[in-house]
Amino acid sequence: MNNFWERLFPVTIIFAFFLGSCADPTFVGEDILDDDRINATFTDTITIESRTVRGDSVLTYSPGPIWLSAYLLGDYQDPIFGNTYSEIYAQPTLELSQLSYLRPDFEKASLDSVVLVLPYNGDGFYGNTEQQFSINVYELMDSMSRDSLYYSASKLATGTLIGSKTFTPSLDSVTFIDYRTTSPDTVSLSQLRIPLEGIFGRRLIFADTSNYLTNADFLRFFRGVSIQPSTPTDGMISFDLVPTNGAYDAGIYVYFKRDTIPTQYRFPISYSSPVSAYMNNDYTGSVVEPAIGNADFSDSLAFVQGTEGLLLELNFPNLEGLRDVVVNKAELLVPVASVSGDNPDLFPSAERLYAFYYNEDAIGNYVPIDDVLLPNSGVIDVVFGGLVEEGANGEPDIYRLNISAWFQEMLKDDRESDIPDVIYLTPSPRSERVSRSILYGAQHPQYPIKLNLTYTSQ
Repeated sequence: MNNFWERLFPVTIIFAFFLGSCADPTFVGEDILDDDRINATFTDTITIESRTVRGDSVLTYSPGPIWLSAYLLGDYQDPIFGNTYSEIYAQPTLELSQLSYLRPDFEKASLDSVVLVLPYNGDGFYGNTEQQFSINVYELMDSMSRDSLYYSASKLATGTLIGSKTFTPSLDSVTFIDYRTTSPDTVSLSQLRIPLEGIFGRRLIFADTSNYLTNADFLRFFRGVSIQPSTPTDGMISFDLVPTNGAYDAGIYVYFKRDTIPTQYRFPISYSSPVSAYMNNDYTGSVVEPAIGNADFSDSLAFVQGTEGLLLELNFPNLEGLRDVVVNKAELLVPVASVSGDNPDLFPSAERLYAFYYNEDAIGNYVPIDDVLLPNSGVIDVVFGGLVEEGANGEPDIYRLNISAWFQEMLKDDRESDIPDVIYLTPSPRSERVSRSILYGAQHPQYPIKLNLTYTSQ
């Protein structure tokens, strides 16, 4: 799904919403005029059914292209949620200059080193990232296509190991030398630099020039890399692989000498080729395993997680008496739970939850509700909310989600066929975060999920 709902709708859709009929819900809900309050009714006793369910695979690449801002990497062991695994596939290309490719000139070249460069993105870091991680880099055996969709369930075949590194992640800058000009420059950037095998570098240096005539020729010669975690940890890291057409984007950098003069050539990760991620969640033996699909368990405790992880399904079964009302505001209150064995300092609750409904015809299957889609102008914090808030006076932390537009549409007898009466909550963007939250369920005796509904009868 990525952030596509933040890109799909221009700001003008908000104004169309404001110009809607009087039967539309109040957009923010807090600014209802006094005259409008005269016949308003409030209730927080709407019946809600909650259930923890498995999520589907998430979209990690789409032609266009749609790129993730953070590509997750790790074999992450969570004390409550079990194992989450994520590896990255990338297809470097020939170097680009303006709108054309630059062929490498390796004539009379003597190899110094070859390095896979991955700029960090700290937004996807989660758990304990102040420990050693180990990474293996393999050559891809499967070809990737820039015209295909890639989901997190798409696992590609790999071949020869061409590099590895053990390191402690750090967002601090590392220093290296840029040999692109006759006057080498010292540069400092936040990136991971993985040395690749000399035999692989020599393969690039001594390849027949026919492999570099066009980018298509090169991609037949070298199909790309699979970047895989090789040891389990209790943390997840992430990288920014979005091309900027800058000199220091992610890619494979070949350092060599010609006539004793050091120089370099870069095979960048560019918009000309796809990048995707394979993800897998294994809940075997975990605390959450008994809750999955179990409505009785989720009545008191529920779980949500990024990646392909868990969703909170909410059903509103008894709404017949509300079919003709005008919704002034429908605010969902979801309390954060505390469970034995968790470590909230190391594994904090997800920063924000989003609300979706299921549509089997949509890309990724889960469609953000209108309350998420409409505030595209940067006011989503005010309109939709969804951010975790610190509890007051010893109360648990809580998520507040404005679902007024969706709830109004869902109440209509003639509602569009793809607007169901079930929604799902999840951290977002799912494909870029492994963060998770433990929540109280709809029937918890002390802190149940509630819907605060203010409405006007017609």
